[in-house]
Amino acid sequence: MKTNREQIYDFIQLHCSTSGGEGVSTQYLAKALGIQRTNVSSILNALVEEGKIAKKNGRPVLYYIIQEGEMADAFRNLIGWDGSLRRAVQLAKAAVLYPQRSLDILISGENGVGKSFMAQVIHRFALESEVLSADAPLLTFNCRDYQGDETRAIQELFGSDLGPGLFEAGPSVLLIDNAHLLSVRLRSLIYDRLDPAKHTAGEKRAEEPMLIVTCDSANRELIAEFERRLPVSIPLPSLVERALRERLELVERFFILESARAKRRFLVEGELLRCLLLYDCPYNLTRLKGDIKLGCANAYVRERSGGKPLHLYMSDFSNDIRKGFLNYAKYRDEVESIVPAGYAFDFNQDTVAMAPMDREKLGAATMYDDMDRKFQELVSMGLGEEDIGAMMNATVAAVFDQYRRSVLSQVVNREQLSRLVDKRIITLVEDFVNTAQIKTGQTLPPSVVYGLCLHIQGLLDGKQRDRRLTADRFKEVVEQNRAEYSLALQLAAGVEQELGLHLSTDEVAFLTLFIASRPAAEDITTSPTLLFIYHGDGVSTALARTVEAIVHGGNVFSCDIPFDQHNRDTYAAVKTAVERADRGGGVLAVYDMSMLGDILRVISLETGIEIRWVRFPITNLGIEWARQSGLSGGLNTLHKNVLASLAELRRPVWRVIVTLCATGVGGADQVKQYVEQFGELDDDMRVIPLGFSDHELLREMLMQVMENGVVQCLIGPIDPHIMDLPYIPLTELFGAPTDKVPSIIRLKKLERSRIDFAEVYNYLEDHLEHVDMAKLKNLLPAAIGQINSDLTELALDSEIGLFLHIACSINRMVGKEPQPQNLNREAIIKANPADYKAVLRILKPLEKAFNVVFNDDELATMITIIRRI
Repeated sequence: MKTNREQIYDFIQLHCSTSGGEGVSTQYLAKALGIQRTNVSSILNALVEEGKIAKKNGRPVLYYIIQEGEMADAFRNLIGWDGSLRRAVQLAKAAVLYPQRSLDILISGENGVGKSFMAQVIHRFALESEVLSADAPLLTFNCRDYQGDETRAIQELFGSDLGPGLFEAGPSVLLIDNAHLLSVRLRSLIYDRLDPAKHTAGEKRAEEPMLIVTCDSANRELIAEFERRLPVSIPLPSLVERALRERLELVERFFILESARAKRRFLVEGELLRCLLLYDCPYNLTRLKGDIKLGCANAYVRERSGGKPLHLYMSDFSNDIRKGFLNYAKYRDEVESIVPAGYAFDFNQDTVAMAPMDREKLGAATMYDDMDRKFQELVSMGLGEEDIGAMMNATVAAVFDQYRRSVLSQVVNREQLSRLVDKRIITLVEDFVNTAQIKTGQTLPPSVVYGLCLHIQGLLDGKQRDRRLTADRFKEVVEQNRAEYSLALQLAAGVEQELGLHLSTDEVAFLTLFIASRPAAEDITTSPTLLFIYHGDGVSTALARTVEAIVHGGNVFSCDIPFDQHNRDTYAAVKTAVERADRGGGVLAVYDMSMLGDILRVISLETGIEIRWVRFPITNLGIEWARQSGLSGGLNTLHKNVLASLAELRRPVWRVIVTLCATGVGGADQVKQYVEQFGELDDDMRVIPLGFSDHELLREMLMQVMENGVVQCLIGPIDPHIMDLPYIPLTELFGAPTDKVPSIIRLKKLERSRIDFAEVYNYLEDHLEHVDMAKLKNLLPAAIGQINSDLTELALDSEIGLFLHIACSINRMVGKEPQPQNLNREAIIKANPADYKAVLRILKPLEKAFNVVFNDDELATMITIIRRI
């Protein structure tokens, strides 16, 4: 009997022979052969890596037999080898396979387009095609490493009394990387080496390395000089010049590689993937890869424990990624064809083929291994949860130094500063400031850069004494500047790593004050303001002036948007208007075109300013009515159409009730069902359960909810104090008769009473299918009472929250359902050891009665509810 592998290969072979070479999809194979789809996918990927079959990328991916003469080669490691890089691949192959001796090559392109990687692929192809022997090396001379040291560079390339140089290395490939950084003298020496007139007939030029030179495309004159001397010139396209489908393949490859390194699946929503396809990406593949690596690392730190799939959210990435939607209108059709609306992507090394050169990268230790080791070290040192989180963030940030150096904004005069400060310190501080600006979305003033450089130089020279702060002052600095303190810890870790200088916790507090320094702000009020944002010449200004002339409140602002303005310029203009309008109480924005709603959402997340937005498209309606008035049909028809447009504008808006618990499942789901059963919801009301353990993630999810509705209230055991939204404690919901629930969720205040647990039991009995309710009635109240007497007197909302959490947890365990994770489990238990032991003891009768064991995730969540952490 044939194996699954043999069946799949034979089926593809038969299909291609009868269908003119057309490929087959994974789903088609799985149905035709009755083999599980994941197994089919794994076998297909193995066959691709072995070169027995090839794939055509698209939706869906099609697999076909490689025909004779179509042998797989190193260039298939390149995404776009048969697309935007087709011409580059043809030139590279021709140069390598040229008779007698391979031709030297110039590779040009913008920063980060993959020039060095192309050189590596060319070397591999030379080995595969046996132009070079299997042990012939790729010798790399990176001009960046020899800046300011011309003598050493000459010795390395051309040799000295101590030995031969790279040009005498024999048959191999010599890569001169970043040639635009070569000095004039070095370029002249290389040109002489390449000049045929300088070699006698039969001289050993054929025994010298094949030369590959890479150069930034911005240096047109230098490229022209090299093109006169190197027979083959290969320009590489920038990321924006490549098809979006290729960019999607690049994004997929980077996610797959990170999935393999982290040994975890990554789940990515279509909206995030669209932004990754569309955001402005300076430094091309280098920046794209770095941004994806950073997002994956942030998700890994957030959900480090356990082997569950990692969900990546927009908040895991820099603010620049969010701005990808600004280009959506330009590429709408192409984007929607490759990333369907509502589509979620599952990146997993076992179900998607990896390029062989990517597979080879997995042997060494990864940054995820480093993060695991760092986490365990910090736990063993007895550090608190906040310090561990801050140091873990510093560990993540250190991984990206190599990606951020080239992106650094030129905010200081390096030449002047280098006269006073060690260059290592300048580089360290510049990299840190760049990372901090990307992370916070704020620009640090040049004074911070200068101040930090001079301060650290003083510490290194011993001129600055280690400062000491009182305990109260230290606590005040940290509590008032938590974000800056986290950044200061990151900088301190970099100083110790690069300079060998350990900074005390007091010194870190002083760095915090440097970073937190800002110009004094003007006195502001805390009332909300109104901002009109309309397209057209003076439309917003006229509205604002008219309203202000009547109200005289000084709280109305405007932002006029030209019709032909690019989305990026619109974003900048709206952001400036929002920042000008905000007085501390938030901004209500009224706008016309739908794109402005997306812009306002991103600005709110980026700046932290509370924004609510309402679309009232009077400009759009006026344009449409004017067009209709020019058509035949008469006044009555126009009037009818106008009324129909206004009716559509008045469509109902969802009123949303959000139920909360630590995880978003369990308690929040039960409260949702309770509200739906007894709340007598109107047709325009919905209930959505969410988790509150991650404040920023909750804020982002609430903003998504607000895109299609208004949040009526939040219901949960703890008030998250977010976005000024009304909060209803669980005690108010469950402490009232069920016939009062409709009034409560409509924010009508009622007199509170103790919770009627009999009603709660009756409700839970209908919804918790795995729990023996008689046992629960007998044991759970006693456990809650013991917690009240032994630990702390629970507030009513905490008591009902704990009650629901324990009941739902028992139901999940008895039903063999997965238990939710508590990402702060270890820190919570370490900070509350007495509570941990007491809760463990108090719950023993419940564990024995239901034959279950509460794990540490559940216990940590209970402590969170008890102590209102």
